[in-house]
Amino acid sequence: MEVESYRINPSMWRSNPLLFIAYLALILLFVIGLVFLLVWWIKNKNTTLIITDKRTILQQGLLSRYTNEVMHAHIRNIQVQQSIMERFFNTGTIKLTSSTVKSEIITRDSQTSRFRFTA
Repeated sequence: MEVESYRINPSMWRSNPLLFIAYLALILLFVIGLVFLLVWWIKNKNTTLIITDKRTILQQGLLSRYTNEVMHAHIRNIQVQQSIMERFFNTGTIKLTSSTVKSEIITRDSQTSRFRFTA
């Protein structure tokens, strides 16, 4: 039986605070900012990274669904990238590459400091 260890959705504020503030400013000026903020929120709520004891799953999409799974036994490379701003807000990009060239999971905006990869 597979046990889910972690489930996360991207954070709007931590992942891109300047864009978040810009959208809030647009709300004050025009209603168009509210539309952009709503679309961004829906996209973030429909992106999920699930880590179980056997595999890592990335699910994206509302009307159409994209799912990518990588078995932990097949992972060959783990990359964590953080800019200065991402380090300040404790976010970043995680890239998992498996033994096959076409199978990789790239997720952004996750709290990278919560993940501790051990071999």
